[in-house]
Amino acid sequence: MYEYLVGLAVSDDRVYAQYRAAMKPILRLYQGGFGFDFIVSEVLKSETDKPINRVFTIHFPSKEMSERFFQTKITYR
Repeated sequence: MYEYLVGLAVSDDRVYAQYRAAMKPILRLYQGGFGFDFIVSEVLKSETDKPINRVFTIHFPSKEMSERFFQTKITYR
């Protein structure tokens, strides 16, 4: 399995939920999916000054499949 850990700042939980729902079938095309999803209340150490309040994992069966996914142009509205 090939997995990414992603931190981001979510400002609208409803829009974030729509994004995740829309991404699930696209991820399935690449045999991927979301793993863990955390709401972060306190960041103890960061390499950037950008705030985060959400951390999630996204996984694929291989590095090659993840690269195919990330090379695909996806438009979200």
